[in-house]
Amino acid sequence: MIHNTKIKKGFGNEGIVYKNKLEYCKLTDKTIGDETFIRTIDNTTIKYIQNTIVYIDNKINSKRIESVNIDLSRDINYGSFDIETALDSNNKFITISCG
Repeated sequence: MIHNTKIKKGFGNEGIVYKNKLEYCKLTDKTIGDETFIRTIDNTTIKYIQNTIVYIDNKINSKRIESVNIDLSRDINYGSFDIETALDSNNKFITISCG
């Protein structure tokens, strides 16, 4: 059930949505053109054109990532091994080099 709190003639309206007789959320509809309006519910903005959702934007609270100086130590006791292969005339892989 939606209860209008204010009617802004020509601009849209504000309302409260009730679910099980408790306030579920508040919303604001702002008319921006013929058959076009923007609905704001909490941190979400939804744009409708001809009763079809064309855009949804969610504002997310976050904090800036801060750089941290970490003392990196490396393990230098490692090795690698590579095998180079190619296809022979029978389309089978053959070893060309190892290292």
